[in-house]
Amino acid sequence: MNKLSLFLAVSLSASLVAAQQILTIPAGTAVRIRTTQPISSETARVGDDVPMEVLADVAVNGYVLIRQGAPVIGVVSRAKEAKILGRRGHVAVSLKYTESVTGEHVPVSGDRSESGNGKKAKIATEVVVATAFTPLGLLFLFEKGNDSDIAPGTAFTVYAAADTQLDLEQLPKGARLLRSRPSGPENLAALGIVIDTNPTDFFARITGVVRDGAGDRAGLRVGYIITTVNRASTRNVRDVIEAIAALPPESTILILGYGFPSNLGYLPKETSVRLKQ
Repeated sequence: MNKLSLFLAVSLSASLVAAQQILTIPAGTAVRIRTTQPISSETARVGDDVPMEVLADVAVNGYVLIRQGAPVIGVVSRAKEAKILGRRGHVAVSLKYTESVTGEHVPVSGDRSESGNGKKAKIATEVVVATAFTPLGLLFLFEKGNDSDIAPGTAFTVYAAADTQLDLEQLPKGARLLRSRPSGPENLAALGIVIDTNPTDFFARITGVVRDGAGDRAGLRVGYIITTVNRASTRNVRDVIEAIAALPPESTILILGYGFPSNLGYLPKETSVRLKQ
């Protein structure tokens, strides 16, 4: 190989490595989010922060680039209380950005209609998402003749407003880029249970238990929410899967923390799961 060929080969290799360090979230990538506190035209004031969160992992080319539970930042940009004679109240929330796995900001906006629930009448509240006047996007919420009220947990689909490049060198220390998982339930054969995402709080919910399996013998039941594995917190299905996968091959017992439903809500408890007989 002559010097020119060697130089080109080295340059190409360096370019490929550099390219692998940069991933792009394209403009228009859908991001499912939800509110985490009430938004009301009766109490909202311009400039108020509106915290929201990402409802599900966002994957691009098979890799998770925005994690479930990532913060979404918005701010009240317009607010008007309902008036007499049927004049409706409304509130507008200006979307700013959500946070990627590297901590970089991904600008988001919306461009479709969704629906929420009015607090004074049991009818659909129209939620119109408009972007004609701002690149950030506005969520206009209103209900004719009443103050508008969007409850915590109301979900919306928003979209990346521009291409956002992520530098993988900015991943937090010890973190790694994760491949996306297929949607739907996950079978944890070692525990003899099936888990899925609980739609209200993200935690891994047990949706199936193998009769006389490890989980069944440990007292796990359908409907329980997994909160810790060996006393390390788990916030979602992926956390549980990774904690189980990281167990040493010789492991025979793990301590599983969970919440079980009661009249007082989910109550915490721990159990020892024997992985091998």
